[in-house]
Amino acid sequence: VRSIDCSIPGPVSLVFYKVLPAASVMKQQIKMKASALPFVLLVQLQCRCAVSQQIIRVVDGFLDQEPDFPWVGSKTSELQVNVIDALFSTITAADYASFSLIDETILRYLYLEGDYTADVPLKIPSLFVLRLSGTMTDDVDLGTRLRWDAMIMMDTVKYSAVDGGTYLATVNPTTQSQAISIVNSDFCSIRNVRADAQFESVIGINGAAASRNEITNCDIGGSASLVTADRGIWTLSTTRVFVTNNFVHHKARFGIDFDAFTSNSISYNNIVEDCAFKGIFVEETASDNVIVGNTVRRCNEGVALYANAEGPVIGNLIIGNTLTDNVNSGLSSGGQKTNSQYSADNTFVGNVGSNNGRGMFVNNYNNLLGSDDYWVSNKDDEYTGTNDDGMWFLIPSDNAVVSMFDPGEIVAATQNPTSSPTNPPTSSPTTSSPTKGPTSSPMGSCDPAGTSPCGNCCDGCSGGKPADRVCL
Repeated sequence: VRSIDCSIPGPVSLVFYKVLPAASVMKQQIKMKASALPFVLLVQLQCRCAVSQQIIRVVDGFLDQEPDFPWVGSKTSELQVNVIDALFSTITAADYASFSLIDETILRYLYLEGDYTADVPLKIPSLFVLRLSGTMTDDVDLGTRLRWDAMIMMDTVKYSAVDGGTYLATVNPTTQSQAISIVNSDFCSIRNVRADAQFESVIGINGAAASRNEITNCDIGGSASLVTADRGIWTLSTTRVFVTNNFVHHKARFGIDFDAFTSNSISYNNIVEDCAFKGIFVEETASDNVIVGNTVRRCNEGVALYANAEGPVIGNLIIGNTLTDNVNSGLSSGGQKTNSQYSADNTFVGNVGSNNGRGMFVNNYNNLLGSDDYWVSNKDDEYTGTNDDGMWFLIPSDNAVVSMFDPGEIVAATQNPTSSPTNPPTSSPTTSSPTKGPTSSPMGSCDPAGTSPCGNCCDGCSGGKPADRVCL
């Protein structure tokens, strides 16, 4: 017999379990106001009040709960019914509206240890973290899913994350599903995962209602022996996506694709390599995004901005990326040149390329006044192509559409230059010192560190230029 403090306001869920012969879990749930609870509850009753930390652990399909350790399943359909829907309370935004710090004190955690298969999308709720120590692969029953379906989905939720584990939707040749997706959700994160899929994308974020979502520290893609379709990371019709510190590789089309209506998002410090089309693609109507500090190598093209079916691609900042060994261009911008299908008002700063087959830049601009792309301080160290414009390819005929400013080589500034001034003094000043103090004293006794602006004047010196200073 256990007692419980029923002075906590709000709804309370009381849950108890009984193991059936089929090793399934039966749950009965009683919901009532805390003030109506009896003072004594039966053994194995759990009190779960509005929002508080909750941890459930499943090991090789068994619920890690004494004394029975019941079987809850190794397929996503079983985990959905027997664990997520059964053991975690339904919450609404009102339950955590008074919290600005969303951390382990109020998050609910599901730890999965071992290997599992996905036969249906596993949908995780709000205020929830899934941590997998093991591998999840596609079950033969997963089949062909809708475009944004995935083995793991965050669908219309907030403050949820997938953290750790390997997710491979590539085992069965008939599987058409993303590995992990975020759909119409806010403040969600995918981190520290190894993932691959043979569908339109491995990891996708979609939805006009989706905002402020993150993909970070992930290993995404196939291998040298298995280049998989289609994209590594795909964002569509979303805003404020943060794609950082990922390794994306061996995809049949794009590594990272900021597709139509992706805005105010950032791709930072990612390594993208061995993709058969474009490493990082900013396309269609994508606007006001930042592509900064990425390394793109051995792709057909490095970073590309392009409007094909619709546009313009506008207001994006491409800065400080390293683009090497790409088959064609290292960095390009342009469009189909009809109607709004062009690139405009984009800025390219300090990008560095080497050994790109068709030059550092390919500029296939629509000849429209006001496009106004601007390029400054970009360079290609080892251009290997043969076009007459050197590292520039298909340059517009005038600067009405685009201007490229190249003021020359950038020389890094140093805090402690080692070179001497242009006209250094040939001898020490000969001005006599006032009788107020000695002309000089040994440097070792007055300025052992050699840092004083007065040199070896023990009592200080007058101001002014070094050549005009006198000891006091």
